[in-house]
Amino acid sequence: MGGLSNSYGTVISRHNALTGHGPLPRKIAESFAGGAYDVVKLDQDLTLYRVWHPGAADEFGGYWSTDKPSGRISAIMDSALLPEWGNQATRMTTIRVPEGEVINIGQVGYQNGFWVGGSSQVLIRGGAKPTWKIDELTFTND
Repeated sequence: MGGLSNSYGTVISRHNALTGHGPLPRKIAESFAGGAYDVVKLDQDLTLYRVWHPGAADEFGGYWSTDKPSGRISAIMDSALLPEWGNQATRMTTIRVPEGEVINIGQVGYQNGFWVGGSSQVLIRGGAKPTWKIDELTFTND
């Protein structure tokens, strides 16, 4: 992660498959590419995006991205959303995480080979707060 994490705030700690899963449970840490993520305390507000589908994924869940998706299909591939999870990425919520919050940031790891991931992945422990919401849209096509 290096410079990317540094641009958002103070890096508290760095973790990867070699150093261990750090403060996150192993299964969650492994959702990051190579198990690599940084724990960062934000020194500025940070805009994040989440794709979701009613009944399958919560609007204010824990996983977000700094990368704004261009449509449903790209969001599903870049975020490695497996079909069995039911998240058809029909909606996108934008939030602004306030300065001082602590996040876990890395890249989305691949799932089952085909679902490549690769976009940024931000985990907010306990999920985002609804008061951080600044926008929502419904994807009408790809």
